[in-house]
Amino acid sequence: GYIYIIKSLSCQTQLYTGATSNIANRVKSHNEGKCLHTKKFLPWRLGYCEEFKTINEAFRRERQIKKWSRKKKEALIAGNLPS
Repeated sequence: GYIYIIKSLSCQTQLYTGATSNIANRVKSHNEGKCLHTKKFLPWRLGYCEEFKTINEAFRRERQIKKWSRKKKEALIAGNLPS
């Protein structure tokens, strides 16, 4: 499983965090407008991704990241998140 954060190229303030078992297909789905929450901010680019042994581990990490502030998510994307 994977967690990912995508960034809108049309609206720089928009981020979306999700979990999936196939990262390439999921990002493609977002860019094809197949996701209700992201279709109005097309196109999207992958900003961050983590891989896990199971999809359940990815879902747990997704829930954790979704609680974070935008600033903390941006730091994660930039690789500047303190441990």
